Amino acid sequence: MLNKLKSVISEILKNRSIFFECGYHMHININESFVTYKGRVIKHHDFNYWKEANTMQELYQRCLHIESLGLKANIHNVAREWEDYKNLQPGIPTLTAYPWVSDDYYESRNVWRPISQKQYERHLNVVPPITMVRGGFIQGEAITYDSKRETIYLACREQSGRYYAKLTNLNNFYTEMKQKINQQ
Repeated sequence: MLNKLKSVISEILKNRSIFFECGYHMHININESFVTYKGRVIKHHDFNYWKEANTMQELYQRCLHIESLGLKANIHNVAREWEDYKNLQPGIPTLTAYPWVSDDYYESRNVWRPISQKQYERHLNVVPPITMVRGGFIQGEAITYDSKRETIYLACREQSGRYYAKLTNLNNFYTEMKQKINQQ
């Protein structure tokens, strides 16, 4: 197995690309310093790190795990926020809205993700909200920043006895709180 991995890494270093037996393509672009899986960037890389024999296999296994959760592999869930995803199991609820709302945000899915009342209350009590309106709040801890350098927060809301969460900025939160969620 180790010899096979070494030959895969050698092939990657020579050709910058490898087609795995599973049928999925993982590609290293040395000039631009990234690795892609199914055409999506999953890892920026330190070139010396990629000389390790098990690194590509580890990334591939991470991608398969992310897909087993019903998500698309991307740089956030495979690399940057991997610790939040690695122990998740398909169909088993989490204690918080994470990492699902992060994945929605980074995949540009502008959706309110259903959460439990327990998750809603946990988010309300874990960090004091920076704002509260009838039926919702924004947690008081910044998550990230968007391309306009606006602060992105976790927003939670209740509608008709159901609870939802998403990552958004303050302006969008106030606008969206006036709109009904299409419950399917």
